[in-house]
Amino acid sequence: MILECPACHTRYTVPDGAIGVNGRAVRCAKCGNSWHQWPAGSDVEQTAPVQIDKPPVPEAVAPQQTPEPEAVAEPQADPYDYEDEGPSRANPARRWTIVAAVVGVLLLAAIAALQFVGFDKVRAQFGLNGGSGTVALLIEVPSKPERRALASGNELFALTGRVVNPTRERQNVPDIQAELQDAQGRVVYNWIITPPQRTLGPGDAAQFDAAVYDVPKGARELKLSFVGSKT
Repeated sequence: MILECPACHTRYTVPDGAIGVNGRAVRCAKCGNSWHQWPAGSDVEQTAPVQIDKPPVPEAVAPQQTPEPEAVAEPQADPYDYEDEGPSRANPARRWTIVAAVVGVLLLAAIAALQFVGFDKVRAQFGLNGGSGTVALLIEVPSKPERRALASGNELFALTGRVVNPTRERQNVPDIQAELQDAQGRVVYNWIITPPQRTLGPGDAAQFDAAVYDVPKGARELKLSFVGSKT
């Protein structure tokens, strides 16, 4: 569609659908004149276009202008702009919803992968066991320790227990720290128990026996832990 400024007669080429059925206000990029342009073929267009901002320049003083078919008219500010052909601005709420959904899927995939591989294997691979000072083994004492007075007058303290590996990975077995505490929780006697073997396979257990003499008579409570572990 060809537009012509009624003031300076400069001509512009615009898309056919840029004006709309009800017309629109446009402004001449050459002289700044504004007018309401009706679509091509409408009855209103047959009448002389009405200028909005300033009267038309008299024909006698209007300078001769060379047609500029490649120029584009600049429409005045209105609810829409036919020259704005860029993509519409994305909805922030929709964008954050998509991000949250992707993060949720990634978290579910990570949890499934950990369950498949095993938490124990992941901890061992990243060195979490040694770094935290904990041992992924259990100490069980199935029966009550034996305390017996000997003919020499000494007291014998004997116990039987076992070390259990509940994980799905082979574990190293450290020494066992044994402590006897009095009624107030104070340590009155302690010693080291050497485990029967230094490694345990997944789900394996190893039994150990220990006996000491000259145990103080005030000893009431037995506490067992692995050397180097935090309890």
